Amino acid sequence: MLTLLLVLNLVLAAYLCGVVWMVQLVQYPAFGLVPKAAWGAFHAAHSRRMGWVVGAPMVAELALALALAWVGRHELPGSGPFWALALVAVVWAATFFIAVPFHRRLSEGFDYIAIDGLTRTNWLRTLAWTFRVGLLGALLLSDINAKQEAGRVAPRPLASAKPSRRVLFNPVVPISCSARKRAGARCCSCSPVLHTAS
Repeated sequence: MLTLLLVLNLVLAAYLCGVVWMVQLVQYPAFGLVPKAAWGAFHAAHSRRMGWVVGAPMVAELALALALAWVGRHELPGSGPFWALALVAVVWAATFFIAVPFHRRLSEGFDYIAIDGLTRTNWLRTLAWTFRVGLLGALLLSDINAKQEAGRVAPRPLASAKPSRRVLFNPVVPISCSARKRAGARCCSCSPVLHTAS
């Protein structure tokens, strides 16, 4: 369960990290190149489509981060799961208290100052998601190594030894001739009695 949560958190964080780097280096800087006459339609389309690309994955990431913090609180080293959750909180705070107000201003019309402010402050989300990917990767490696070490030191069951056949010599106990024949011994009254025991 813990390993699965780590993998899901890492995959989703890596996806969002890739999206935010693209937005940071390509999309937001290109806002200033949009003609003012086409700005309203462009920004409305951008906001609507980015909601599908980023909004739903962010909600899923928050749920997975909460689950990881709960499940991994005793099994992962240090306070790694809580730092991973804290970085999600940073992303959400930067989104709703910084990015959303800038986008609200931009929905009213082209504003180069708002575009510049949005581009600069988006570095907070970009770095938070980048650090989160690195942290989750380290936690996943730590979990895998711990499971491998536990597998190495686990006691292995011993193979049951097959009892060897022993031939016992006992000239004292008398055995009938028919019993000797059934046991495969020589039928001779003067020969010693061979008992085969498993």
